[in-house]
Amino acid sequence: LLLLSLLCISTTTSGDCASSSGIFENCTFPVNRTNVQCWGGTAVPTATTTAQCQQACCKTTGCIWWGYAGKSSIAHDGCWITKAPNYCLENREGWVGRSCGKLPIKPSPSPPPPPPLPTGPVRLDRSFLKDRFDGLGVIVDASSRFLYDYPPQQQKEILDLLYKPHYGASLSILKVEVGGDDQQTDGTTASYKHDADDEPNFNRSHIWWTMNEAKVRRPDVLFYGLAWGFPGYVGNFYTANTGYYLRDWILGAQRVHGFNISVIGLWNERQPCKEEAKKGVYNCSMIFSLRKTLDTAGLKHVKIAGNDNGVSGLAPLFATDAPVGIVATHGNGALLPSQEQVRIEKKWPRWRSEAEDVYSSCFTMAQNLVQDYNSANVTATIEWPATKGYYNQLPWGENTMFLNASTPWSGHYYVSCYIWVFAHLNQFVNRTWWYLAPMNGGNLPNGGMYTALVSPDSVDITILIVAPKSSSFRTQLVTFTLPSSVTCDSLEMWQSDLSAADPSSYFIKSTNVPVLANRTLTIMMSPSTLVTLSSVVGVAKKGGNATATRRHSFSSSIWC
Repeated sequence: LLLLSLLCISTTTSGDCASSSGIFENCTFPVNRTNVQCWGGTAVPTATTTAQCQQACCKTTGCIWWGYAGKSSIAHDGCWITKAPNYCLENREGWVGRSCGKLPIKPSPSPPPPPPLPTGPVRLDRSFLKDRFDGLGVIVDASSRFLYDYPPQQQKEILDLLYKPHYGASLSILKVEVGGDDQQTDGTTASYKHDADDEPNFNRSHIWWTMNEAKVRRPDVLFYGLAWGFPGYVGNFYTANTGYYLRDWILGAQRVHGFNISVIGLWNERQPCKEEAKKGVYNCSMIFSLRKTLDTAGLKHVKIAGNDNGVSGLAPLFATDAPVGIVATHGNGALLPSQEQVRIEKKWPRWRSEAEDVYSSCFTMAQNLVQDYNSANVTATIEWPATKGYYNQLPWGENTMFLNASTPWSGHYYVSCYIWVFAHLNQFVNRTWWYLAPMNGGNLPNGGMYTALVSPDSVDITILIVAPKSSSFRTQLVTFTLPSSVTCDSLEMWQSDLSAADPSSYFIKSTNVPVLANRTLTIMMSPSTLVTLSSVVGVAKKGGNATATRRHSFSSSIWC
């Protein structure tokens, strides 16, 4: 009876332990359900059987153990629910018709998700026309060598995925190594002229073969050449001989293969300008010399890209008014305000000529693809390498890269999600399209970013939207107002789940989005999602499944 004297006892719904809903508050276990005695819990005064007692336990948050004793018990009759097994494990005197058990805690139901946030309308207007889209592409150097040795069937599949329009990545820029017989990151590309007495040969290396395969699939592909190094006979990089070497490579490509080189770089990740004794004074004579050499050879249309390095190395180009045609940088980073002003005045486009997104994630690539133009006026993005075609034991061997084609002896290759992130833009637009200047820097009010492009006649439109990861983003309804020149009654919608590791979750066709009479359309954006809305039809997700699915590793016993 001492136990009962310690219990909080209430026989009404207004006592210290009860509430109008029958939920006992400010009490702790155990609970006698029959006599409405409690140390916390829900009152079930009618629990007069084992089954009713068990049911009472099921309805109690935090309930673990229950025990029931019949009416003839000595002071312990009724339904008891506790957090400890004492009432079942101890042999309590006087308990009659006793039954005990343990039941799982019923989890509290999750609260319903908050309703989507309304965003917009975001106005897209042709009067906001700003810069031309210059394309998306890849780099082919010694690192892509193994593709040349793949079986013909798999070779064709890979090349189609890379360059064929409306198929896979639909690449429109091919940046290639000007071979120099030197060792670069993961291999060596042969020079067209090994020494001063060598007869030029413009069929050496896999580079020429790759350029031809790309052009067969996409005749308007833009070719961009860059040297990683030069044969020894060329001498010091800062001499006129360097310009002659690059000039002859461009002329040979044109004469032997019919390839028109549109852009020529200087020296990969090297500073083309020498700093003089006085700090901040630079000598960029090599760039001036190259421009003169090209012009004299009838190559005035070939633009010089400066300088295929990080943003921090651009100062000499702006300090010397060097005759470059494209500001080409590696990685990320915005120009200084003063540099950006000069770039605009000179009408130099800004390219990420080695974007390096494949070292990170598909989410990062998608985010950069959307925000690069909005924040840094980048109009072209180029990834290294086109295919991972080298041994895993070499630098960057374990990286997924754009497309893995490193086992030609098995025919196996792997298509990463990076291919499909590029498809979100490249399958819908080409280098004749124009960016629309974004409202609010392309940032959506409730999170996420967008960028929009229109065709030359402004009849077609493509909108690319990316939502951040779930920890910082709430699902929202985004509304866009289309330009009056876009007269279609719906836009195609393609989506990718950027949180997914499986490429099959990328670039999925969704239901078309209707355009209302007031020229608006609304979509729901979920976290970690990339969405393309476009008036362009005929887009498809093709390829992506290697016909040779088994990967045979190359023996590592040859490595020291």
